[in-house]
Amino acid sequence: MKKIVILCMLLLTFGVVVEATDRVDEGERWESLIIEVLEKDIGLEDISESIEERGDMSRGIQAEEWYYTKSEVRWRIEISEALIKLSGASEELLDNYYNIYRDIADVKMSGELVSIRDGYGVKVMNQKFWPIVLRYGVNRPQDFRVLGKLLYGDGELIRASGRDSLLDKGPYPYVLGEYTRENLLTAGVGLVGRVRYVWGGGHFGTASIRGVNPLWYPFYEGYGKKEGEEGFNRSIVPKESWSPILGEIKSGHLNLFDRGETVRSVEEYHEKYDELLGTLGERSRSLKLASGVIEFNDGLHQQRLEGLDCSGLTSWMYNQVDLSREYRGLAGDWVKQNGFREVRYGSKLLPGDLISWESHIVMVVGEYVKGSGNYLVLESAPNMVKFGVAHYSGSKHLDEVAEYAKELNSRIGGIPEEEEVKRYNLRSLREQVILGRSLREFDIIDADISEFEVRDIMEVIIERLPEYRIER
Repeated sequence: MKKIVILCMLLLTFGVVVEATDRVDEGERWESLIIEVLEKDIGLEDISESIEERGDMSRGIQAEEWYYTKSEVRWRIEISEALIKLSGASEELLDNYYNIYRDIADVKMSGELVSIRDGYGVKVMNQKFWPIVLRYGVNRPQDFRVLGKLLYGDGELIRASGRDSLLDKGPYPYVLGEYTRENLLTAGVGLVGRVRYVWGGGHFGTASIRGVNPLWYPFYEGYGKKEGEEGFNRSIVPKESWSPILGEIKSGHLNLFDRGETVRSVEEYHEKYDELLGTLGERSRSLKLASGVIEFNDGLHQQRLEGLDCSGLTSWMYNQVDLSREYRGLAGDWVKQNGFREVRYGSKLLPGDLISWESHIVMVVGEYVKGSGNYLVLESAPNMVKFGVAHYSGSKHLDEVAEYAKELNSRIGGIPEEEEVKRYNLRSLREQVILGRSLREFDIIDADISEFEVRDIMEVIIERLPEYRIER
């Protein structure tokens, strides 16, 4: 009786006993494989334990994408992997099932069937997708037979069109893996007034996580908000720094590193600072984001986990919208290191373009007025992630765009008016400035915002922000 109950629970979870006829086949595939496994004298308790084991396992370098995969998809993959393990299929199929599933989603059209019934009623995999399976060294007939059953009637995979369609938006205003200008800017703007400038933050893999590091905001909140409060108008810079963990740090970057702690995992960071920062509830998410991404090696200085510097922010933003590679680098080398195209000085700059020189890098949000040569930019500069201004010499409306940047800093980030709005004169930097543009074409969903003036661009971005801002 117990086995029957567990079997019913497993099948109900995946939609066998439902009225909607389009899900009956989806449930049928689980039933046939579970019964097949049971015929091997493997108990339902063993199946349940195997599913739990797959759910608890580390996904290594895929951990960040796995974390933002829809929960319905994760469950399908975990139970499929459990059945693969117990069915006698190959280790190659078990180790690569998630990769195969993602790669199939990446090349198929929505509504296209991955597995069908042949003339004898047997579930077989669509031959179009065989090369994907073979690419991972999976070639046994038994493996293809199992795949035919697993992928038959998988509603999420049938609806998928691109691997990004397997992902959840998550608790953020941007969509992980959506390569559009507005999504890129939304990711960065969501950090305004939430992330402190931290010299060295965002390097050694700390900007490669897919998602917002849950340590950033509690650390930011440790700074005073008003004149006279400890840490007000301060950040972590090579000289004269203040940290809610370390307190006052004077004279030189070596002192900055000497004063801090070296940690060998995010868990160790939590153990040391949870009580101080109030981050206990974020431990699980921190560990999942960091798994297989952050390069702790023999130890990582704590400050690299606590905020972002200018190039750290740039890398993080592009890592949110492009899941096909990893972006990293220092300010002066960032454009070249990441394969961006250099734009001629004096050219019109577009949303997502980069302005860099030896000591700093900023991202263009948009031109204030067409032809004005004034640009609203997004940057991480002492003391936080915020808006600033970059302009060609002789440009008009400079004071207006600076005032607009201050307004946005307050409206979106709640940043005090004392916080400086940086102004960068590109003419004075001309000998060393590099203007960069992504070689990958941005997708366009509703409209091409590169043709908009910056106030219109920002209204598009702000439309995406309200729920995120309320969450603060």
